[in-house]
Amino acid sequence: MSQTGLLRPSLITLLGAAFICLSSAQANTFYKWVDAEGVTHYGTKPPEEQDATKIQTSGQAASDAARGEAVSETLKKNTEAQTKARQQKIEADGKAKTNSELAEELKKNCEQAKKNAATLSTSPRVREKDAEGNFRYLAPEEQQKRINETQEYISSNCGDVNSN
Repeated sequence: MSQTGLLRPSLITLLGAAFICLSSAQANTFYKWVDAEGVTHYGTKPPEEQDATKIQTSGQAASDAARGEAVSETLKKNTEAQTKARQQKIEADGKAKTNSELAEELKKNCEQAKKNAATLSTSPRVREKDAEGNFRYLAPEEQQKRINETQEYISSNCGDVNSN
């Protein structure tokens, strides 16, 4: 047998051992980063577009059960924190509408109310969909009541809004 034939198994064994060592070394390195929404993430690979903090874990082997409990507890805490952060963001976004956004929303509502008033006033019969998805025609008294309600909305909310 040639020397090349003897070298192959040794080289493969050596490369395999090196790969195992590198894999176990990488398994102990984690990264932590916070995204644009303020949510904290952990992973074995850092994101390319964000700064991440490298976290080196202990090289000591822990039992799978203990490791699983620790991960479970960390995930639970992170999930609770993420949920709370999202709720706070949703609340903040809801309160953060600017005056121009509110004015635009009011303008759209007024345009729709004027269209509704025109339809209610000019149509001899108006039908609507009920809660079950069935259509029914409005009685003349109901139609007049809707016309009055729509006109009241327009007069109280759309005085300064110009429709296109």
